[in-house]
Amino acid sequence: MVQFGVHGLLGKIAYESLPERERRLWRKWADDIPALCCMPDAYYEDKERIGKYVVLPDGHLLPHGLTDDKWRGGVECEGQSRETARYVVRHYLRRIIELMRAEEWEESVKFGGAFAHYIQDSSSPSHVLNNYLIAELMPFPEGKYYHLHKILEDGSSFNDDDFTTAVRPVLLGDGEEEAVFQIENRLQRIILQARAAIVPALLAFYKGDLKSYKKRLVEAANLSTSLLASAWHTCFALADHRRKTPGVDKLSQVSLTDLVPDAYYSQPPYFTYAPGVVADGCGNASPTLLFGGESRQPERVANSIATYGASLIAYSMPKGVFKSFSACVGLDASNAPDKKAGFRVAVEAGPDKRVEIDPNGQEIKDKSDGTWTSFSAWTNPEYIVFDTGIIKAGVVAKNISVALPEGDRLLLITYRADESKAHAVWGDARLNK
Repeated sequence: MVQFGVHGLLGKIAYESLPERERRLWRKWADDIPALCCMPDAYYEDKERIGKYVVLPDGHLLPHGLTDDKWRGGVECEGQSRETARYVVRHYLRRIIELMRAEEWEESVKFGGAFAHYIQDSSSPSHVLNNYLIAELMPFPEGKYYHLHKILEDGSSFNDDDFTTAVRPVLLGDGEEEAVFQIENRLQRIILQARAAIVPALLAFYKGDLKSYKKRLVEAANLSTSLLASAWHTCFALADHRRKTPGVDKLSQVSLTDLVPDAYYSQPPYFTYAPGVVADGCGNASPTLLFGGESRQPERVANSIATYGASLIAYSMPKGVFKSFSACVGLDASNAPDKKAGFRVAVEAGPDKRVEIDPNGQEIKDKSDGTWTSFSAWTNPEYIVFDTGIIKAGVVAKNISVALPEGDRLLLITYRADESKAHAVWGDARLNK
């Protein structure tokens, strides 16, 4: 049986994984951390005491995991809002850091516990997809009726040793906005992993295979512990109480395949973001291969993203943090010799410069022109910062390095040279400081 409940246990493990210097600053309240990680669930029982930690500046309650733009949680949400997630992460990060800088350690650990609950709920399958939709897609066995939220997060039969016992915290940025960027992207990754656990977990439960069922839920929950430890550690670092702690990694560049894009639009056979593979349209996926090296033969490329025909991928990024974008671009070796495509890199300066995208027509409308233009024909220099020109199949891939102007979203576009379509690959794509 889990002694502290799942929230409490995962919070305890995250705390114990912090560097000694940081644990010492919270040690007086270490025994309270499991209860503090459960605090948001007790809000309606004790609003006066808990409200200051879970009511956000705009008046909304801290959501339990993801929420849509109407602030409905995963149980009944319609999609999800990345902006809401960034707002929540930014609020807690700033509040915790402010309190740490003021050496108000007790308050900082309490806000840290509320923030922990948000991260942990984002790894729970019951919090990451509309539960009514799940019930429709996976009907109950005949003669059965289950409350899916309870099934998909129930930890009553778990033991402490079912969970990870230690994680390695990572410094997620040199400033608050980079930390928000890193934490929110990792949050999206654990949301995706939690969604992937829903079907196998429920199938195992319906079949009475409780061992497999429990394994899926534990795997999903464990993902949040590493993120939580790194988030707490980053707060200590940015509050200037740890600048030189040895043995903790620092990030100087970010692979785009470690991020969850704001948008991914490609022509069939691709419809969803799936890094590392090229699809043949018949259900088969193979590793991406680009021509390169001294042999000029097809070689597997790391951290790759494939698209087909006219495409657009959008990634949010913190303003002023990353100075350049680098990649190895070309056409996958599976293309016929007559295929060709071009690659463009664009940057949106801010929300007031956000483009509109029509995925069905592969068209884009920016703020300066105001008319719909195809991905291939969109060349507005106010946005476009690099263009490879046309690249042919069978040609050695190009290594590119593009200086980035200050902006908050990166757009990667592939365009067609004619009516034909090609598998285009952004290989080893990275944001660099």
